[in-house]
Amino acid sequence: MASGKAEPTKTFRPWWRKKRWIGLGLFAVWFTGNWFLPRFPFGPFTLYGDLTDELRAARIAYVTLSSEATHPFRPYRFRFPGYDRAVARFPDARSCLVKSERDKPDPDIRLIDWYAIGGFGLPWQGVTDTAEVCLFRLFAGMTPETVAKWLEFQGFNVYPLKRYPNVLPKTGYYYSLPGGFLTRNKESSLPWSLHSLFLFNYFFYSETINISYDEEYKLLSLSYGGNAL
Repeated sequence: MASGKAEPTKTFRPWWRKKRWIGLGLFAVWFTGNWFLPRFPFGPFTLYGDLTDELRAARIAYVTLSSEATHPFRPYRFRFPGYDRAVARFPDARSCLVKSERDKPDPDIRLIDWYAIGGFGLPWQGVTDTAEVCLFRLFAGMTPETVAKWLEFQGFNVYPLKRYPNVLPKTGYYYSLPGGFLTRNKESSLPWSLHSLFLFNYFFYSETINISYDEEYKLLSLSYGGNAL
């Protein structure tokens, strides 16, 4: 005999709703890894800790230590919001150096703080923004010859400075100093977070920089980026 009570019906849930919590969980892991996990390499490694006495003595001369007040940052193309954040965080050349050099009367301008640059923003956009700002800060107070030595110290393959005709405006000329290297040859210099270490070592296979000067060899702009598979 029927009891008269209706059996509960099962509510159909689309497959994508069942999986959304997995997606949110993966995003949480990615976000945590990008912002909170230690940079690579971690542990006892110290940036520039393996420099010999000879390398430490072979310092690079600079003309001045630039700042936003003396040499305003000029992006290579458009000024994205990330540039403004980077300019505020790195207002002068000293702020881009490792802590041990920032307050010295005559700092070693080669010792850029890759940890601070690598730890700001997303690995593919934030690093580019902060790197371009800090490189601009340092190179604005150096000659093209000393910039080439700086790049070689960091592991770049530097190519000769070349003169090109201007495109806009179509009068005058500018000079270009390009350089590049493989990312996998420089693990000790750019300490990516753990999740982006895999991405940059296997897909983002090289880094490049291009520096532009006017006819008086004053820094115009620079671009920093990479080539991906």
